[in-house]
Amino acid sequence: MAASLAVIPEALQAFLQAFPLARQALRSLGVVLPLAALLAFAGMGFLSTTARVLAVTRRRSSCEKLSRQLGLLGMCLGWLLLVGSRIWLFLTESAYASGSLLQLALEISWTLLGVAVLCSSLYFTLWKHMRDMVAVHVMLGIASGVAGCIALLAALACARLLSAAALPPDIHLALPEIFFPGWLSPFWRAIYWLPPLILAFAGGCGALWLVVRRKADDYGRDHYNAALPWCAAWARNAWAVFWLLLLGSFLLDAFPDGQTASFSQEEFLREGALLLFRLLPAVLWLPVSRSSAPLRLKPLVLAALLAAVAFAQPYFDAVTAIALPAGGAALP
Repeated sequence: MAASLAVIPEALQAFLQAFPLARQALRSLGVVLPLAALLAFAGMGFLSTTARVLAVTRRRSSCEKLSRQLGLLGMCLGWLLLVGSRIWLFLTESAYASGSLLQLALEISWTLLGVAVLCSSLYFTLWKHMRDMVAVHVMLGIASGVAGCIALLAALACARLLSAAALPPDIHLALPEIFFPGWLSPFWRAIYWLPPLILAFAGGCGALWLVVRRKADDYGRDHYNAALPWCAAWARNAWAVFWLLLLGSFLLDAFPDGQTASFSQEEFLREGALLLFRLLPAVLWLPVSRSSAPLRLKPLVLAALLAAVAFAQPYFDAVTAIALPAGGAALP
């Protein structure tokens, strides 16, 4: 059995070498989907806990139902990420030296994800038992969100270490050079973007989850007419904050000294158009968040989330870009 499983990575590598387009597509999907799911998982505990608090303060049963739906989504995302990452670690096991710093970092990252999934699972499965212990339940939900954020940071750190390990063998970077290239470097800008991105992906995935669960969780149309715009509003507002941070980053790159433009006119127009395109998810979430019949806008819910997921690849590139000491070139 073990011998047959060991053949899987070799067969997969042979297939990908034979089909370059499939290799590129699989590589992109292998980055975009897990990263988007991890961002949503990290924020789902906070969104579910917020709805749980509103259920008590506003005395609305709809908020508690929404909180439980989001808690279930967070647990499902966590287990998918945990199992999927373990499979990935098994398939790539031979690529890293046993006992190396990189392998240790990957195992620690997976363990932290396991702790976050455990907290998320306890938060959801103990719901009925903690119905009268709201404060304890809320603290458990916050703990699941914090643990998810720590797991996300650990995963991004491992991605950066993997990028550094792929540098030419004659280039050796110390850990401070890898993780502290400058507080306004692409890596640290990506870290600054994390809070709004976490909430945006959590809200966007939550809105889509409500659409998917409409028939399974038949709480009535009034529940979804309130819950769906609530999730979409979180996603819209968080993405708008993220876009403002992107705008500030763009202006820093375009006018590094505050006066002289570093971009040519063609580069300025291209980067400006790309910046406007990245506002699309917030624009698509806007009508959903303001609609009195949001279930009629299902295509917009899906399109907004897909537009947000499309940004996961350039975000990953910003995290893994390593600036070389000589010349300052970046290797993604």
